[in-house]
Amino acid sequence: MLGIYKDQWIVEQRHRDVKQTRRVRPVVLLNDDRIEALIALIGIALLILGLIEAELRAALGDGVALPGIPPEGRAAKPTACAALAAFDGLSVTYTSSGLVLDRLTQVQRVILALLDVSLPWPECKEG
Repeated sequence: MLGIYKDQWIVEQRHRDVKQTRRVRPVVLLNDDRIEALIALIGIALLILGLIEAELRAALGDGVALPGIPPEGRAAKPTACAALAAFDGLSVTYTSSGLVLDRLTQVQRVILALLDVSLPWPECKEG
């Protein structure tokens, strides 16, 4: 029982994620099926956020901080929102030879390596 109580913060973390505002445009749904579908999508998105956070923290190890994850650049335990925010502004350019990804920062490379994610497109060359 005590073990379950000690893990209560995990559930509370997801509740906090639900209550936070996201950059989403207003939506008007008049059909109950569409409302249920939207709630299901929100649930799936929150599940993915939780999985990203758990995977990052597990890959780092217990109590290990990730340098450069918050906006101010200090080391901290990564949250899913902070990990995704590290990729803000990253874009892909369509060229005659195909899609080319902007050059990744060191923090972005570490996050992708910890999540075991390979790049779907080649990066821009330095210079």
